Amino acid sequence: AIEALAGRFDTLSLDVAAGIGANQTAFAGAVPDTVVVINPEPLSMADAYACLKVLSIEQGLRHAYVVPNRVASRMQADEIVQRLSSLVSRFLDVQLVALPAIPADSNVAEAAAHGVPLVVYRPDSPAARAIKAIARSLDTMSVPDEREGVARLFWRKTFSGAKGES
Repeated sequence: AIEALAGRFDTLSLDVAAGIGANQTAFAGAVPDTVVVINPEPLSMADAYACLKVLSIEQGLRHAYVVPNRVASRMQADEIVQRLSSLVSRFLDVQLVALPAIPADSNVAEAAAHGVPLVVYRPDSPAARAIKAIARSLDTMSVPDEREGVARLFWRKTFSGAKGES
């Protein structure tokens, strides 16, 4: 099913569950671009750093995008990115690139409660506009994946193994 999507779309985004388990690192290692979403909570900073560290060690990650989420201001977004960048530059060989921030927006919870994507539920809400800006930024910055054959093989093996096939 994922391969079939390749002919219909230029980009496929995967939202991998938070954490640094084997599934998360395997999925993250199979994609050309990694986007780490971080919010103002201290635990989020620790999780983002741990994720980047594991991906750096286990998957050879050298570049990642950072999205500040649920921020109250541009200044808060810049502060979050700066704190994470400072940690990463001291201990890891990973370059971080900040993407537009997503502001705190009550429409996110409303859309989730209705089971509708935010950009469909409230397309002009502040968070939806930010998500669209992130998509545009990624579209202009993304570099074609030279590992296309390897990634396709990964997906084929991953999903055929999940069905019990060899």
